[in-house]
Amino acid sequence: MNIVQYITNNWNMENLDWKAWAYIKIFGEEPRNEGYECKNLQCDKKYYALSEIEKTEILNCLSCWEPLEKVYDQEQLKQQRKEWEIKKWYIEYLAHINKEIIWFILWRQDSLFSLNYDKLKLDTTSLQTLENTIKKLYLNFSPDEVFYFSEIGLEKEYRSSQEHIASNLYNLLETQVKNTGNNCILLRTTQKSPMPYERYKKLGYQVVYQYNNDPNERVLMIKPL
Repeated sequence: MNIVQYITNNWNMENLDWKAWAYIKIFGEEPRNEGYECKNLQCDKKYYALSEIEKTEILNCLSCWEPLEKVYDQEQLKQQRKEWEIKKWYIEYLAHINKEIIWFILWRQDSLFSLNYDKLKLDTTSLQTLENTIKKLYLNFSPDEVFYFSEIGLEKEYRSSQEHIASNLYNLLETQVKNTGNNCILLRTTQKSPMPYERYKKLGYQVVYQYNNDPNERVLMIKPL
Protein backbone atom coordinates (compact mmCIF):
# COMPACT_ATOMS: atom_id res chain seq x y z
CA MET A 1 0.00 0.00 0.00
CA ASN A 2 1.37 3.41 -0.93
CA ILE A 3 1.87 5.62 2.12
CA VAL A 4 0.77 8.65 0.09
CA GLN A 5 -2.75 7.34 0.66
CA TYR A 6 -2.26 8.02 4.36
CA ILE A 7 -0.98 11.59 4.06
CA THR A 8 -3.33 14.52 4.41
CA ASN A 9 -3.19 18.21 5.14
CA ASN A 10 -3.93 19.18 8.70
CA TRP A 11 -7.56 18.88 9.82
CA ASN A 12 -7.89 22.38 11.24
CA MET A 13 -9.78 22.45 14.53
CA GLU A 14 -10.53 18.75 14.20
CA ASN A 15 -9.30 15.74 16.16
CA LEU A 16 -7.53 17.86 18.78
CA ASP A 17 -7.70 14.97 21.25
CA TRP A 18 -5.91 12.69 18.82
CA LYS A 19 -3.29 15.30 18.00
CA ALA A 20 -2.52 15.94 21.67
CA TRP A 21 -2.37 12.24 22.46
CA ALA A 22 -0.15 11.55 19.43
CA TYR A 23 2.23 14.28 20.58
CA ILE A 24 2.48 12.84 24.11
CA LYS A 25 2.91 9.29 22.83
CA ILE A 26 5.54 10.18 20.23
CA PHE A 27 7.67 12.57 22.25
CA GLY A 28 7.20 10.85 25.59
CA GLU A 29 8.52 7.50 24.36
CA GLU A 30 12.05 6.40 23.56
CA PRO A 31 14.40 7.56 22.19
CA ARG A 32 13.28 11.06 23.18
CA ASN A 33 11.56 10.40 26.51
CA GLU A 34 10.75 14.10 26.69
CA GLY A 35 8.48 16.03 28.97
CA TYR A 36 9.88 15.47 32.45
CA GLU A 37 11.11 18.01 34.96
CA CYS A 38 12.43 17.94 38.50
CA LYS A 39 9.98 18.93 41.24
CA ASN A 40 12.83 20.32 43.37
CA LEU A 41 12.69 24.12 42.95
CA GLN A 42 16.38 24.38 43.81
CA CYS A 43 17.21 22.10 40.90
CA ASP A 44 14.42 22.69 38.38
CA LYS A 45 16.16 20.45 35.86
CA LYS A 46 14.22 19.66 32.71
CA TYR A 47 14.71 16.54 30.62
CA TYR A 48 14.22 16.59 26.88
CA ALA A 49 16.64 13.95 25.64
CA LEU A 50 16.72 10.94 27.95
CA SER A 51 17.40 8.47 25.16
CA GLU A 52 19.51 6.28 27.45
CA ILE A 53 16.67 5.65 29.91
CA GLU A 54 13.45 3.75 29.34
CA LYS A 55 10.38 5.91 29.89
CA THR A 56 9.07 3.61 32.62
CA GLU A 57 12.32 4.01 34.56
CA ILE A 58 12.32 7.81 34.66
CA LEU A 59 11.32 8.31 38.26
CA ASN A 60 14.00 10.50 39.82
CA CYS A 61 16.17 13.42 38.77
CA LEU A 62 19.65 12.38 37.71
CA SER A 63 21.09 15.45 39.44
CA CYS A 64 19.40 15.62 42.84
CA TRP A 65 17.37 12.37 42.86
CA GLU A 66 14.14 14.15 43.72
CA PRO A 67 11.01 12.81 41.99
CA LEU A 68 10.35 13.81 38.40
CA GLU A 69 6.95 14.76 37.07
CA LYS A 70 5.58 14.76 33.53
CA VAL A 71 5.16 18.16 31.94
CA TYR A 72 2.95 17.29 29.01
CA ASP A 73 -0.75 17.69 29.71
CA GLN A 74 -3.29 16.64 27.09
CA GLU A 75 -5.67 19.54 27.71
CA GLN A 76 -2.86 22.09 27.53
CA LEU A 77 -1.59 20.56 24.30
CA LYS A 78 -5.10 20.66 22.82
CA GLN A 79 -5.35 24.35 23.65
CA GLN A 80 -1.91 25.00 22.19
CA ARG A 81 -2.82 23.29 18.91
CA LYS A 82 -6.11 25.19 18.80
CA GLU A 83 -4.25 28.49 19.12
CA TRP A 84 -1.68 27.51 16.50
CA GLU A 85 -4.22 26.42 13.91
CA ILE A 86 -5.65 29.92 13.52
CA LYS A 87 -2.20 31.38 12.82
CA LYS A 88 -1.44 32.29 9.24
CA TRP A 89 1.97 30.64 9.51
CA TYR A 90 0.63 27.23 10.57
CA ILE A 91 1.41 24.38 8.15
CA GLU A 92 1.00 20.72 9.10
CA TYR A 93 0.84 17.36 7.38
CA LEU A 94 -0.42 14.20 9.06
CA ALA A 95 -0.04 10.51 8.36
CA HIS A 96 -2.89 8.38 9.61
CA ILE A 97 -4.30 4.88 9.42
CA ASN A 98 -8.07 4.70 9.82
CA LYS A 99 -7.90 8.29 11.12
CA GLU A 100 -5.49 7.33 13.90
CA ILE A 101 -2.61 9.78 13.68
CA ILE A 102 0.71 7.97 13.55
CA TRP A 103 2.93 10.82 12.40
CA PHE A 104 2.91 14.54 12.06
CA ILE A 105 5.21 17.19 10.67
CA LEU A 106 4.72 20.84 11.51
CA TRP A 107 6.36 23.96 10.26
CA ARG A 108 5.76 27.65 9.92
CA GLN A 109 6.25 30.30 7.27
CA ASP A 110 6.94 33.53 9.10
CA SER A 111 9.29 36.48 9.47
CA LEU A 112 12.53 35.92 11.36
CA PHE A 113 11.50 38.65 13.85
CA SER A 114 8.15 37.00 14.62
CA LEU A 115 9.72 33.55 14.75
CA ASN A 116 12.29 34.81 17.22
CA TYR A 117 9.64 36.42 19.41
CA ASP A 118 7.57 33.24 19.61
CA LYS A 119 10.17 30.51 19.42
CA LEU A 120 13.89 31.27 19.20
CA LYS A 121 14.08 33.80 22.07
CA LEU A 122 17.37 35.40 20.99
CA ASP A 123 18.40 38.84 22.18
CA THR A 124 18.80 41.60 19.60
CA THR A 125 22.55 41.10 19.14
CA SER A 126 22.25 37.32 18.80
CA LEU A 127 19.40 37.65 16.32
CA GLN A 128 21.48 39.99 14.17
CA THR A 129 24.42 37.58 14.36
CA LEU A 130 22.16 34.76 13.19
CA GLU A 131 20.81 36.81 10.29
CA ASN A 132 24.32 37.87 9.21
CA THR A 133 25.59 34.29 9.36
CA ILE A 134 22.72 33.04 7.20
CA LYS A 135 23.16 35.85 4.66
CA LYS A 136 26.83 34.94 4.25
CA LEU A 137 25.76 31.45 3.24
CA TYR A 138 22.65 32.41 1.23
CA LEU A 139 22.80 35.81 -0.40
CA ASN A 140 19.10 35.70 -1.32
CA PHE A 141 17.96 34.97 2.24
CA SER A 142 15.04 37.20 3.26
CA PRO A 143 14.30 37.64 6.99
CA ASP A 144 10.75 38.62 5.99
CA GLU A 145 9.89 35.06 4.95
CA VAL A 146 11.51 32.16 6.76
CA PHE A 147 10.53 28.50 6.57
CA TYR A 148 11.02 27.00 10.01
CA PHE A 149 10.89 23.23 10.46
CA SER A 150 9.20 23.04 13.86
CA GLU A 151 8.26 19.48 14.84
CA ILE A 152 8.36 15.98 13.50
CA GLY A 153 7.34 12.69 15.11
CA LEU A 154 6.38 9.11 14.27
CA GLU A 155 4.91 6.40 16.47
CA LYS A 156 7.49 3.82 17.44
CA GLU A 157 5.97 0.79 15.72
CA TYR A 158 6.01 2.52 12.30
CA ARG A 159 9.62 3.78 12.34
CA SER A 160 10.96 0.77 10.46
CA SER A 161 8.06 0.66 8.01
CA GLN A 162 8.92 -0.16 4.42
CA GLU A 163 6.45 2.55 3.43
CA HIS A 164 9.07 5.21 4.31
CA ILE A 165 6.47 7.33 6.09
CA ALA A 166 8.95 9.83 7.48
CA SER A 167 10.69 10.38 4.17
CA ASN A 168 7.42 10.88 2.30
CA LEU A 169 6.18 13.52 4.74
CA TYR A 170 9.51 15.33 4.91
CA ASN A 171 9.79 15.38 1.11
CA LEU A 172 6.35 16.99 0.89
CA LEU A 173 7.58 19.91 2.96
CA GLU A 174 10.78 20.36 0.97
CA THR A 175 8.72 20.37 -2.22
CA GLN A 176 6.42 23.02 -0.77
CA VAL A 177 9.36 25.24 0.13
CA LYS A 178 10.88 24.90 -3.33
CA ASN A 179 7.56 25.75 -4.95
CA THR A 180 7.53 29.08 -3.10
CA GLY A 181 10.92 29.99 -4.55
CA ASN A 182 12.67 29.98 -1.18
CA ASN A 183 16.12 28.45 -0.91
CA CYS A 184 16.58 27.25 2.67
CA ILE A 185 14.90 25.72 5.74
CA LEU A 186 15.72 26.65 9.34
CA LEU A 187 15.32 24.34 12.34
CA ARG A 188 16.34 24.06 15.99
CA THR A 189 17.52 20.85 17.62
CA THR A 190 19.72 19.63 20.45
CA GLN A 191 23.17 18.11 20.24
CA LYS A 192 22.44 16.19 23.45
CA SER A 193 20.24 13.82 21.49
CA PRO A 194 22.53 12.61 18.71
CA MET A 195 19.93 10.74 16.67
CA PRO A 196 17.98 13.75 15.28
CA TYR A 197 21.09 15.96 15.15
CA GLU A 198 23.08 13.46 13.08
CA ARG A 199 20.05 12.75 10.89
CA TYR A 200 19.67 16.44 10.06
CA LYS A 201 23.37 16.66 9.20
CA LYS A 202 22.95 13.76 6.77
CA LEU A 203 20.02 15.59 5.19
CA GLY A 204 22.31 18.55 4.49
CA TYR A 205 21.61 20.86 7.45
CA GLN A 206 24.50 22.83 8.94
CA VAL A 207 24.82 24.70 12.24
CA VAL A 208 24.44 28.49 11.97
CA TYR A 209 23.96 29.35 15.64
CA GLN A 210 24.71 27.69 18.98
CA TYR A 211 22.92 28.75 22.17
CA ASN A 212 25.36 29.81 24.89
CA ASN A 213 25.28 28.14 28.31
CA ASP A 214 22.31 26.02 27.29
CA PRO A 215 22.04 22.74 29.26
CA ASN A 216 20.18 21.22 26.30
CA GLU A 217 22.98 22.24 23.88
CA ARG A 218 20.50 23.59 21.35
CA VAL A 219 21.61 24.75 17.93
CA LEU A 220 19.98 26.35 14.91
CA MET A 221 20.61 24.63 11.58
CA ILE A 222 19.91 25.53 7.96
CA LYS A 223 19.63 23.47 4.82
CA PRO A 224 20.03 24.91 1.30
CA LEU A 225 17.56 23.80 -1.35
